[in-house]
Amino acid sequence: MNELKITNENSLSETISSYVEILKKVTHFKYISDKNLIKIASRVSEVKFQSNHEIFRKGDMSNDIYILIEGNAYRDYLNGRSGTYIHKFSYFGERSCLFDEPRRCTVSTTCTSRCLQLKGEDFIYMILHELPFATAVGRSLRVKQHIFDNFEAFNNYLFSCVAKKKINFQKLLNLYANMKPAMHPNVKTAKLETSAWVYAIKRLPTNICSTSTIVMSTKIIPILMDEMKRNNTGNVKTICRRRSTWNLGNGKIFILLRDSETDIIDLMTCLCLHAIEAKKLRNLLSKNPRNISLLYDAIQEIKNGANETFEMQEKILSKIKELTPDDVEGLRNLWGDKTLENIWNVLYQHGDYNIIIDKPQDSFDDVNEIWIDKVRNATIKLLGNYNTDDLIVDIISSNTHSVVNLVSPWLHKKKQEILEWGKKIHPEIVEQNPVDDEDLLYILLQFYLKEFPDQAKERSREEFNYGILSIFEEDLTGISVQLIDPTKLNKKYCDNLLKLKLNRLRQHKRHLIVNVDFAFGHQAEEIVHCLTLLFRKSIRSLNVVGKAGGLIGKRGDILLPSHVLLQSQDDLRPIAQTGISPEKIAKICSREVHVGTVLTIEGTLLQDRVLLNFYRKFSHCIGLEMEGSYFVRQIEQSIMRGLLDNDVSTRFLYYVSDIPLDLKSTLSKSLSPWEGKSHTN
Repeated sequence: MNELKITNENSLSETISSYVEILKKVTHFKYISDKNLIKIASRVSEVKFQSNHEIFRKGDMSNDIYILIEGNAYRDYLNGRSGTYIHKFSYFGERSCLFDEPRRCTVSTTCTSRCLQLKGEDFIYMILHELPFATAVGRSLRVKQHIFDNFEAFNNYLFSCVAKKKINFQKLLNLYANMKPAMHPNVKTAKLETSAWVYAIKRLPTNICSTSTIVMSTKIIPILMDEMKRNNTGNVKTICRRRSTWNLGNGKIFILLRDSETDIIDLMTCLCLHAIEAKKLRNLLSKNPRNISLLYDAIQEIKNGANETFEMQEKILSKIKELTPDDVEGLRNLWGDKTLENIWNVLYQHGDYNIIIDKPQDSFDDVNEIWIDKVRNATIKLLGNYNTDDLIVDIISSNTHSVVNLVSPWLHKKKQEILEWGKKIHPEIVEQNPVDDEDLLYILLQFYLKEFPDQAKERSREEFNYGILSIFEEDLTGISVQLIDPTKLNKKYCDNLLKLKLNRLRQHKRHLIVNVDFAFGHQAEEIVHCLTLLFRKSIRSLNVVGKAGGLIGKRGDILLPSHVLLQSQDDLRPIAQTGISPEKIAKICSREVHVGTVLTIEGTLLQDRVLLNFYRKFSHCIGLEMEGSYFVRQIEQSIMRGLLDNDVSTRFLYYVSDIPLDLKSTLSKSLSPWEGKSHTN
């Protein structure tokens, strides 16, 4: 709303004064300050409608708000079969401007009526600048209009099934579709949506297309005890989510859960997305029996020893007229050189899942305790026997490569060798990544280690000599850790822009940096709890560096949270950002920095555009992620218990990996290196 300059409120026109008095009687508007009520009164226009006049129609894209000041009106949701009456001094039409959506109903007058008409942007201005008004409107949306009912229905049913140890998957599918996740906009259409599907596929076991029974538990089942000793990472991989999964044969798998809430939500929402898109694909292919014959012949060739090549895929898929070129490209992006095999599995499996939750009544095997024992033993291996009174510990939650890459002597000694190899063997990667040599080194490293896997062992030995010890945890918790003794680092073999005050470090207490891999939802709370029990008041700082969805800005921007808001409980907690400022961060990384509340959600697919707009406008959230609130809550509790000092430093930083309110943005699209964080972060 543009500022309205009023020199003397006593000189207000009679019309504006009368509008102010009317607004004070309107639901929720009575919470607005007199100053802003005058602004609204000066910007509304009065309109008169005859009886049975349609003020707006269902599906319209208008976003004006109407305040009924005389007469009555009727909201019609289903052509006269469902609706409600609107009475004097009520407002209506707010959802279209709040949630950027078409009109949900048709509103008509039932008699001659008068309304005050307010622009949608002016209503939004009041939401953003009048906290009591925003709180009242927000409560009405949640309690009276039930905007989150579909999410609550999904979660309530899911966890009632968990308690019963059995899930009716078809009912869960219907509840999932009703949520209309922002990442899955075509959930209720027949349009194949491979961009959303690839997100789910990468977070499910790779044999999900040939699986019919899924057993899940937070405790390893007895039948797998011996197998786990031989292969504790499971024998079924997941591309983008560390899961311990074992194949039990005959289309049956076992998944060891990290926790009993977040992991289940993630698994089930991804499985629902997969099942819905798989059904669409089956329906498309089943329109023509010839498609089934083509695929059957191809599968027989593969079973007889033929390789599934790009040419074979092109030969078969080009003959399936129901698939568009975009569909074909999307399916290849899903499954690569197993595209035909998995399409056949989707047809054969038919989307029926038998899901069993083996929730133990009691368990004396705490995976987090097993994990923290590994951290303790590794600390002794690196430092020798230590005393927490003579130790400084800085904890970082980030990925398993960024921090160590900055200080790895092996990597920086081989810098020129890796750069020259990359420019010669992978010129396309060099050309596609317009970054400096330091960042290019980190990009090429993953390809180099894939080409020369034996170098990983040499790297571990070299790093240990310089005070870096890595624990690769792919089973149980899935949380890998790097322990770093900064006093043993050599500035010569660190990132060029990393300012290490090595001499100063050697004059103080013993020092340990603990870099912990990304935890997952509720698991973050347990991980921080275990670390505070182990290191206690020797912990000087806890730092969280991760990625988040941005509700403002663009991909690659930085979010500096002032608060975290746990969406499931509306629990708002402040973050004391120690020693960092938006100006300092912007100068270091040359990115736009946004300050505000970051929302902690329970699952990536448990969000739609209404939810995202609600928290953006009513809670002023700048982004969303899945762990922040759990970190902060455990830090606060550890301080209250006396495990941490009151002045422990905390720093939370996120980079924006996607913009979920942007229909063109998708989490399945990787962040380009030049969009992401610079190595100077």
